[in-house]
Amino acid sequence: MSYIFIVIPSLGAGGAEREALILSGKLQSAGFGIEIVILCRTDKPLYQLPPSILITSFAASRVIYAMPAFLLHCRKTKPDIIISFGDRLTVYFGLFSSFLPRGTKLIAKEITVKQPAMSLLRYSVFKCGYQIVWKFLYNRFAAVVCQSPQLRNGLISACGITRGKSLKEKICVISNPVDIDYIRERSNESNTVPVSSAIPYILAIGRLDEVKRYNLLLEAFALCAEKNIQLIFAGSGSQQHMLEKLTFKLQIKDIVHFVGFTPNPFPLVKHALCTVFTSRFEGMPNGALESLCLGTPVIAFNCPGSFCEIIEDGENGFLVPDGNIPMLSEAILKALDYSFDCERIKKTAEMKYNADVITGKYILLFRKVYDDR
Repeated sequence: MSYIFIVIPSLGAGGAEREALILSGKLQSAGFGIEIVILCRTDKPLYQLPPSILITSFAASRVIYAMPAFLLHCRKTKPDIIISFGDRLTVYFGLFSSFLPRGTKLIAKEITVKQPAMSLLRYSVFKCGYQIVWKFLYNRFAAVVCQSPQLRNGLISACGITRGKSLKEKICVISNPVDIDYIRERSNESNTVPVSSAIPYILAIGRLDEVKRYNLLLEAFALCAEKNIQLIFAGSGSQQHMLEKLTFKLQIKDIVHFVGFTPNPFPLVKHALCTVFTSRFEGMPNGALESLCLGTPVIAFNCPGSFCEIIEDGENGFLVPDGNIPMLSEAILKALDYSFDCERIKKTAEMKYNADVITGKYILLFRKVYDDR
């Protein structure tokens, strides 16, 4: 039996944290020894930890400050595999990989889109340096997991991995897992959010921060204000005050509701007309996958990321040209009267993103990593 560390920066309200916890539980059920390692302190943990899994927390203020204690813990415990979630951990684990026990294999789970960062670099010398650094780091890993073919291709392009067959072969695709039984059970619970169910609503779920571009959603929704429809934001963040002020400016404050972070958003998702995503870029948002697994269509901007692979236009939602407010408004209005086959949406999504299927792909990856020793 292999002993695996699953390492996350914190227990904040992020998709990577939720994915790590789902994967931990499924791998343990498959017979693996699992230890969840949390590097940073979280003031208000938003996810419940599995009671049967060993948890090690270093409660550091920053990831870098946790590294000495983490490396000592690795040398003492000698895990067979370490799976890290996110760019920051890829950087630190790549740099400090020489201090890990001999035989421990590193797997990086990439959760962001590389192209936007690359596009910010104006000069070719900086782009070249960016590519050299990331190629060096990725070479320290036994495997790099991307969430979709689109993200894999974007990573290869942004990091300039045009040569070196061995490095390119390390980069594989495994989708995010969705715990179907869990979300189905939770979706049947009573909805505790004080919103009238008599009026149809669309749902925006996630952090209220700048990258989500919810101001564009409000502007598009204002064009639909004459229809009998509500907009619900389930999440919290730095942009909430600005967004609330914008609802006054657009004269839609009575039909837009900010309900904050809710531990169980699934009744809201299940009964929504659709979920809407307007991010500047997205990896593979768990909220969209969970929405589809509950039979709720998804409307999204075709931003850099995986929406072009998640959404089949007219089948499980609508894909809107990136940043186009009038067309987003048209898609919302179209969804009001569109006959989606919700049962088909649910079954198709379950086949693709079921956590048991995704866990099986990770197990195959572990075997490949060992075969390549």
